[in-house]
Amino acid sequence: MKLSNEKKKIIGLVSVGLGISYISFPNIYYHIGILAWGCLIPILIVIGNYTEYRKRLWLCWLFFQLFFLCLFWMNPFEYYERYETLWMIIILIIFYSIFPIIFALIVSLFNPKKPWQSLVIVPSIWGVMEFVQTIFPVGFPLSLAISQYDNPMLIQLARWTGIYGVSVLLLVNNIGIALWILVKKKRYLYLSISLIILNLLIGIYYIVQKPDTKNVKPYTFILIQPNIKWREAYYSFENNYLYKHILSSLTRIAKIATATLKEGVVVFPELTISDFKSTNQELQRTIKAITDQRYHMVIGARHEGKNAVFSFSPQANMLSKYKKNKLVPMFENNETKDTKFNDPLFLYSNKIQLGTFICYESLFPSIARIQTRKGANLLGGVSFNTWLGNTNWAMLHMAYLPFRSVENNRYAFFLNNNGPSIMCDEKGRVIEKITLGKKGFMIVECPLINNKTVYTRLGDIFVIGLVGLIILSTIIALKQGSRKRIMIKNELIQ
Repeated sequence: MKLSNEKKKIIGLVSVGLGISYISFPNIYYHIGILAWGCLIPILIVIGNYTEYRKRLWLCWLFFQLFFLCLFWMNPFEYYERYETLWMIIILIIFYSIFPIIFALIVSLFNPKKPWQSLVIVPSIWGVMEFVQTIFPVGFPLSLAISQYDNPMLIQLARWTGIYGVSVLLLVNNIGIALWILVKKKRYLYLSISLIILNLLIGIYYIVQKPDTKNVKPYTFILIQPNIKWREAYYSFENNYLYKHILSSLTRIAKIATATLKEGVVVFPELTISDFKSTNQELQRTIKAITDQRYHMVIGARHEGKNAVFSFSPQANMLSKYKKNKLVPMFENNETKDTKFNDPLFLYSNKIQLGTFICYESLFPSIARIQTRKGANLLGGVSFNTWLGNTNWAMLHMAYLPFRSVENNRYAFFLNNNGPSIMCDEKGRVIEKITLGKKGFMIVECPLINNKTVYTRLGDIFVIGLVGLIILSTIIALKQGSRKRIMIKNELIQ
């Protein structure tokens, strides 16, 4: 069967759009984030040629469904244990099916004949949608903005708007250029160029500023990526062979990492110890060997059925603990939230207040913001993504960290068991990293910063503004529609 020229054009544009969009987002193969400023233009051009909403919705759904399957693909047979409950299967099905529909419902509102709706309402709804995902999470809350995680110059807007402002700006730019191509009016191109220049100027302004850290002592952090095998951690229980093997490997890599240092903070990722009991003598010996009367230690562990992070003094005394509060829907149905231990961890006699978030929690701006408002002068996320295998998931997860840095003006680290792990400065610049699938460590000097951003102080006022804009536009549209109906009715009567 021979394809018509129209179908060939659609297939070509959708294919180009999928390729550009995939490369735009963090992935294990090749990433060019700058392409995200135009990655949706092909699908917008396709749907812009159709007046019928259902047709636009169908094409958008096809595009986003294929995009999700490509970007979030993981081998379903690699770690069969992750499907140990029906809920795990259900949440994955929901994620792979519902999110493409939601994205399609919003983007298909794009209509070249309605520029206000396309340029203002569609991006506003998108920004609100991203925010709602963090309030009522049903999976991995994907944000357009994470495509820019390695472009610090382009994400400084997040100091005011949070991550949502960057996403909205990305979508406005895509829509503006698409409108220019479809309706041949240069004002849309000029608008897109102006917004990009304005965003760059904001970025330059903040990037060139130097933090007031002249009289502030930087603290040394030794971030260890142990790359513990998933099944090794999964079947590790108190005093069995795997448990002892993990403890001995932690001691070895810590000794290597701290060999040239007199002091510092040794950090291990989430679930490094999957059966943590403070009374266990083998564990006590390991903690003493690692701290060695010189080093503080932060370690992720499974404690009393909860996901936790502990801080220890150089004398191996427990100083503070944090327990996971934002649970993965359905995956962690058997757990309960812990509201008692959710303050920053303290080290060096409370001089360091480490705002902590565990795995899934790094995706939610409010958690890092609340920790900062509680006094955190440094942010740290720990994770154990090994069960996801060698996929894009870990890369996408890591990409949220620079935004937590920029939103709160803090040095921050994301330490994942099998990588990637990164350290960012307060401007979101990646200053150190360990790649995916490697065992290793990084040593970084972290100054403590106490200045707060507009976003930290005021929260999601940008999203409130978007909601107000949507409501106002809806009221105006309803009034205009009512006037048109009255005019038509009067004409018919006459």
